[in-house]
Amino acid sequence: MREEGRRAGLLLVALPLFFLGVALRVVHWDSWPPGPWIDEAYAIRSARIVLSEPGHPLFGSSPLTPPDAGFVNSYSSNLYLYATGLIDRLAGGGLFSFRVLSIGPSILLLAAALLLAGELLGASLWAFGFAASLLATSSWLLTTARWGWNAVSTSWLIVMAVWLLVRALKREARSSPPGAAHAADGSNPGAPPRRIEPVPPSRGGIARLPALEPALAGLFLGLAQYGYVAAWLVFPLPFLAGASFWVRGQKRTARILFTAAAVSSFVAAPYALHLLVSPGRATARTGELLIFRQPLASTPRLLLENVSSYGRLFVSGGDPNERHGDPAAPVLPPLVTLIALAGAWASARRPGEALLLLLSAGLLISGGLLSYQGGEANSYRISLSAPFLLVLSGYGALVLLERTPRRLQGPGRATLVLAGILAASSGVFVFIGWADSDRLKGAFGGPERALAGAISAVRKPDAAPVLLDPAAVRNHHVVDALLRNPESPSPAVRLIDVSAPDPVGRTSAGRTSARQVLLVLSAEESRAPLAHRLGARAIAQGGALPGFPGWIVYSVDPEPSRP
Repeated sequence: MREEGRRAGLLLVALPLFFLGVALRVVHWDSWPPGPWIDEAYAIRSARIVLSEPGHPLFGSSPLTPPDAGFVNSYSSNLYLYATGLIDRLAGGGLFSFRVLSIGPSILLLAAALLLAGELLGASLWAFGFAASLLATSSWLLTTARWGWNAVSTSWLIVMAVWLLVRALKREARSSPPGAAHAADGSNPGAPPRRIEPVPPSRGGIARLPALEPALAGLFLGLAQYGYVAAWLVFPLPFLAGASFWVRGQKRTARILFTAAAVSSFVAAPYALHLLVSPGRATARTGELLIFRQPLASTPRLLLENVSSYGRLFVSGGDPNERHGDPAAPVLPPLVTLIALAGAWASARRPGEALLLLLSAGLLISGGLLSYQGGEANSYRISLSAPFLLVLSGYGALVLLERTPRRLQGPGRATLVLAGILAASSGVFVFIGWADSDRLKGAFGGPERALAGAISAVRKPDAAPVLLDPAAVRNHHVVDALLRNPESPSPAVRLIDVSAPDPVGRTSAGRTSARQVLLVLSAEESRAPLAHRLGARAIAQGGALPGFPGWIVYSVDPEPSRP
């Protein structure tokens, strides 16, 4: 009965915070941010190609950037692109497809992180409530949820894997001798061993098949390797944790982790083999960023610069990239960072299930420290560590409460509640300030999204492709991704050469037919004579940014047929 009461209490705390987190992730989904990020458009473009054209093996990869970019700095796994293409078709295209591919996984990530926090912190409603409130309201997670596409979906898979491993390790701790259980569950080192109750018979779900948990964890971790490249950093997690428990004599616990490691290796093997055969695809982006590409003598200095810049990211200021969040706000409130450090210290001193959080966060942050891009911290690159750092802060709160004298427990809990409220409020205000900033029109595809909306409002179903002046937008692939039917192999936008004698292309553009022709020209004055010569009629204008004139949409009437 006591266990059922504890679970009911966790549920009463978790459900309102989960719904709050969902509301913050979907509010103003169509305008926060004002448009898609260019890499999202590239991903949707690649996914449509993989789905519509033959010859793309499931366990292969495809370039993210299109041929006209002139370079390829990243490859995406075809498995991820197939899934993206199917979701794109179900969503129906347009901006909704973009948002579903980011916001959808972000909601799954929130649910998985709450499960992980409940599994690790369930003994204390106070510590769990602190971590859960941060997971629901963290500006770092909320910002990334709007445009993070493969990073968010990959983060969900990794958190699911760690949650299942924590469940398996706790089950093993309950069934082990008292000394082993005491060491694994993170209780006070000097306290007498607690009496170990037998594991109650399970009533359903995953608990009915305990041996399935490490296998499922391995499945999730293996699938994560097909997503955002940062997942490669956390692949050694079950190997490292298993070795740690093995050398301390907890071999049954180590076998659980080695089982997960074996399954994840099996699941990831086809993609790993593909990358081994085509090593250039594995290093296309990572090779550009790896700090060891710099002169060897400068490596220590660059590492110190990275440590300093990432330290500032957590303490005094944010990521300078407007797309990643508010540049003036740390990714986590400084107090939360300090409590997370306390949790990390405790998990290192008293290795147990929390060790998985420490290893996950450390491995994922190492990717930022080992990459170099002008000495600036990149919060997106280490964003997969965010859920683990927030749950670690809950673990730090749990440890601090444990060490608080009994007579100060009440004030200690009140202080924790106040800190949680302040941190949650700070996260929400930072997120809203970022999302509502006019600066994001330039950081994201605001002008391109506005153009796609203007075209959709006047375009007829049987219209010819939109004729686009390349100077009218910053990236025509964003416009095409927003306008194209997900199941259509034909582009919705065709570029024109405004210097050509007949830039519209009378026959190919459909001017000799009765189909509607829409022409998009740059709003700069030099395009006005061309519009006049074609007899084009302006029907919409917008997209102007500082230093960028924007676009004008014209309707070009069909040329009369000659007798």
